[in-house]
Amino acid sequence: MSQHDREKGWIEVKTKDIRSFEGGSLIVNDVPAIKYIHDDDEQIAIGDAALMAGYAKMLEKSNVIGEVSVLFEAIKQKFTVEDFLGKSKVN
Repeated sequence: MSQHDREKGWIEVKTKDIRSFEGGSLIVNDVPAIKYIHDDDEQIAIGDAALMAGYAKMLEKSNVIGEVSVLFEAIKQKFTVEDFLGKSKVN
């Protein structure tokens, strides 16, 4: 984050993201985000959001039932967005 962003009212924060999936919900804690201090608007990087969406989809495909709570860093250490992208078939 640049000095200009900070001067405009954006600060770096850690937030919580909750995602529903068939069978339960995923609660991801300590997600890095930026927050606009004047109206509490928070933004999560698109790559981080995609990583959490892929993890939630994996839980669904694995037939996990219930509430799953995890730290964002734990997901990031074990997976990348590419892990959740469909593999193209080679002829």
